[in-house]
Amino acid sequence: MHLVQGDLNGRRIIDEDHRVCDAIAAMSDQPALERWAQVFALLGDPSRLALLVSIRHAGPICVSDLAAATALKEATVSQALRLLRSRDAVVADRDGRRVRYALADDRLAALIDQVIESAPCSSSGQVGRDHQARG
Repeated sequence: MHLVQGDLNGRRIIDEDHRVCDAIAAMSDQPALERWAQVFALLGDPSRLALLVSIRHAGPICVSDLAAATALKEATVSQALRLLRSRDAVVADRDGRRVRYALADDRLAALIDQVIESAPCSSSGQVGRDHQARG
């Protein structure tokens, strides 16, 4: 049993099963929490999330192909990619005149995979089939 010296209201809490201590310990790496909050903020925009999902599944891909895949304007894709690059979410690799974008981090790739795996499926059991039909 631990006595925790007060919560936000100044009350004393007796932490018999160490849940408060465990919760405090989980938050001890504040810089890591802030980095993950930035990642989730990037994922919070549907256009950026669509770009990241596309990049994850297509591999290195150029702006024009991303625009076609996501039905976004090339200027919108370029602007989003600039932000994603500045936040170290994607990397750019020049291939002649084309620049191809890839995910910068395996942890981000795993997170994108989780997003896709948990996405609701259409009646045919495939995610995104209606998008393919528009083609």
